This record gives sequence, C-alpha cells and structure tokens, in this order.
Amino acid sequence: MSRFHVMESRALDHRYDTVFASPLQDNAAYKAKRPSLDASGGVGGRNTYKYFKRPIVPLLNAASPNVGDPKKPPTPEEEPYTREAGTQTLYRESDAQTDPYSPEFAVPEGVSEPELLMLQGLGAGAGLPVGLQEVELLEHARERRRVEASLPPSTDEASLMLRKKLMEEQEVRELRLRASELDRIAERRLEVLRRAMAERDQGNQFLAEQRIEALRQRKVQERERQRHQTQHRRLKVLRKLAKARESMDKKLRGSETRKKRDIIADYADFGSGVYAPVQREGRRLDRDAAKFDILQKTAPITTYQKAASLHSKARREALAASAELAKLDALFRSRRMAAEGLFDDAPKLGTTALGATALGGTMLGATASLQSTVGSTWRRKAQRVERPETPRVEAAAESEDAAARAVLLLQRLLRGRAVQNAMFQGRAKFRELIAELRVADQIEHDGAFQESAVAEAAAARKEAVRFAAMEAMAGSVISAVVQALQEQPL
Repeated sequence: MSRFHVMESRALDHRYDTVFASPLQDNAAYKAKRPSLDASGGVGGRNTYKYFKRPIVPLLNAASPNVGDPKKPPTPEEEPYTREAGTQTLYRESDAQTDPYSPEFAVPEGVSEPELLMLQGLGAGAGLPVGLQEVELLEHARERRRVEASLPPSTDEASLMLRKKLMEEQEVRELRLRASELDRIAERRLEVLRRAMAERDQGNQFLAEQRIEALRQRKVQERERQRHQTQHRRLKVLRKLAKARESMDKKLRGSETRKKRDIIADYADFGSGVYAPVQREGRRLDRDAAKFDILQKTAPITTYQKAASLHSKARREALAASAELAKLDALFRSRRMAAEGLFDDAPKLGTTALGATALGGTMLGATASLQSTVGSTWRRKAQRVERPETPRVEAAAESEDAAARAVLLLQRLLRGRAVQNAMFQGRAKFRELIAELRVADQIEHDGAFQESAVAEAAAARKEAVRFAAMEAMAGSVISAVVQALQEQPL
C-alpha cells in the first residue's frame, strides 16, 4: 500500500504565502518548514476538502532579480584613525578591575626610595609652601630611615634583643612626636576659638556701643526738647509780666487808653514783626536750621581712615531708610478706578450721534450729575464690620466637675496599668534573651578575672624562679667559702 506525505496547512496560506505549494506536491522546502504527518490509506473522511484547494494567485518567482548577476567584490571599508574597544566580563563592575593598574612611580630593584617621595603627601594649603613643621617632619623621616638601616639583623638572640630595643626606642620617639603634633593641632584649634570669641566679643561690644549711643542721643533730644519748652514758657510768662507792668503803669499814670492794632500799617512797614519776628519775643524762623549745617558739624575728611570711620560712627537710624510709601486701601483703590472709568466714558456717551440728536443737552447734564454723585460717594469710608459678641460657656456644676475628675483619674490608672502589663509581657517574652546577655556579661567578667589570675600566677612563678636563682647563687658562694676555709691550714 502506498504511503502519502500529509502536511497540515493553514486557512490562508495560498493567499499570503508567495511560495505556497499544494500538499499533494512533493515539495522539499515545504516539508522542511512544516512537520509532516504519515497517514496510511486513501484520502477521505472530513478532511477530503483540504486536498482540492488551488491557489488563487498565479505562481510567482520567489527568487530576487539580482540572483543571476555576477558576484562583486565587497567594498573595502575605510578604517578609522581611532576606535573604542570594550570587553565583557563575568564579574560585577565593583569586583572587576576595568582600568589597568599603573603605579605612580617605579623604583628599580636594589635601589632605595628617593627622598623626593616624602613630599608626595604635601599639597597647596596642606604643607605647601614648606614651613618649619614640614622640615621637622622630613628630618624625622630621615632619622627613621637611618635607624631602620642601622638595625642589626636578627641572626642570634643578642642581635634580636638589640633590634627589639632599638625598635622600641624608635616607636617611643614616634609616639612623642605624634603627641607633640596633636598638642600643636589642639593649640591651633584653641587659637582659632580664641580669635572667634574675640571677634564675637568685639561685635557684641560694637552693638552695645550702638545701643548706648542711641540711648544717649534719645536722652539728649529729650533734654533739648524740655529745655526749649522751658524757655518758651519762660518767655511767655515774661511777656505777660511785661504787659501787666505796662498796663499797671498806665493805670497809675491815669492814661488808660487802649490802642487798637493798625494791621495796614504793620503790613506796610517791612521792618515790623509781621515779616521778621524779633528774637526777644521768643520766635525763631530758622528753628531747625542749625541741624542741617554740614560745614559746622562735619569734620574735614582729608584721609582714607577718616572716610572709612564714618560708617562705624554713624548712627543706625541715620543709615536706615525713613521714607515709607502710603498704603492705600483696596476698597478705596477699586472705587477710585471705577470713578475714573466713569469719568472717561461719560464724554464719549455725550458726543455720540444718538446723544447729540435725540438727547441733546440732556446727556451733558447727566454726565455732570454723574460726576457730582460719584465724586461725593466714591470717597466715602468703608463701613467697619462690627465684631460679634464673644460666646460664653456656662460653668459646670460642682458634682459634674468631680465626676469628670474621677473619670480622668480612672483613665490614667487604666492607661498606667495597660503600660505596666505591656512592660511585664515584654520582659516575659524576652526573658531568655536577657538571661543570655547576663550570662555573656558574666563570662566576660570571668574571662577578665581569669586573665588577671593567670598574670598573677606568672608573676609569682617568675618571683619564685628569681628567688631560687638567688638562693642557688648564695649557696654556691657559701660552699666555695667553706671549702676555701677548710683547705687553708690552721
């Protein structure tokens, strides 16, 4: 029985696929793209209609038009002068070293480092320009190098002990130098603090002097004002006394004739008191003229120091701006703008064709009445809103107040008990952790006690060894003396 290659197809393959082939054809390309199904027997059943489809579009050539053209060599690409190259690693950027390491300097083998490298930590404002402190540090570094070069090699025990002793001495010297450097830095910081405190005290003193000067000026002005008032009252009383004496003299002489003032004659005489009041009458036209006499009160400025000292000597009130702009009410401003707009539009309404022909002079009269009405109303002061009456709360009764206090006390007790219960629950919850911390603390104290005990035992052992050595030396000396005495003849 023959075998057929049955391939599944889609509904619109013949319409959208340019290389569509019927499933009945043995198409290798079609088989490579879609899986094939092996079915034995003839075509029949419900899938029979699938094998009678034909493409609606004619067969097209799927090959491109330039397939038959001869092969051309590729166009050589011009290599750029510079290019960027990158690598992709399996490590993170924080763990990988992307830039190659290049040391700042390289010293050949067998050659000691030059002394110039001791200056690499210095910078502008941090050691440069070089001062006495930096020179001392360089000398100390040279001394340390000489000591390190003169250390004996650790070949035997004596050399090792000598090397250890020299290294300890060098370490002590470095610690002393470090302590002196810290003291110098602390002294420098204290100097900065002293300078800042001096500047603060100077500023406070300047402010105090300004306040004292302002108070003195205020007192001087008050004294001058009182003196002028007293002088004015004195002159007034003297004038009254002079007039009373003059009237009394006239009465005594019997010529009591009061003369009326001739105003026309006074104004006709330019030397009268109308035009120039005499000083003896207590009147001064230039009362405040001396205040603005600059040449009299200002010292001549001949040097720069005097010009610079003007700012410090000037009072704060003289340097502050005293002119203030008048504040306009918003309601006043809006009414004025509305009135100005009405004044501007009223003549236009009166000059229109309708107003000139039909209304005639009525519009002009209305404009005049409008101006008079608005002019009298737009300047009216706004009515001030009356403050509402303050609400009052009736006091509670004594029994209600006592009940409220009892309720507050009960609430405080309940809240306190709740906080106390929460604290007890937390302590019970973390009881094991507290016990663990206590055990750790006890172990730490026990460890310190054990260390002290071990140190004491070592010291006692060392003392016992020293005592035994001394006893052995004393015994050997005594035995030698006894032996020498025994050998000597009597």
